Amino acid sequence: GPSFFDGLTENHKKKKKSHFEVSSSLILHNNRSFLDPIVIWDEKWILHDQEEAPKH
Repeated sequence: GPSFFDGLTENHKKKKKSHFEVSSSLILHNNRSFLDPIVIWDEKWILHDQEEAPKH
């Protein structure tokens, strides 16, 4: 069966994963104001492209 040590390493992996998720979401949140204008421009560009494309 699983030893005490296996339980510890499992728990450590989970902690590491959640820490990574938290830090990456913080990075995304901090960059949001910088990225938003680009995303908006990107979406308009895509919509414009679709309107210009010939209908099949």
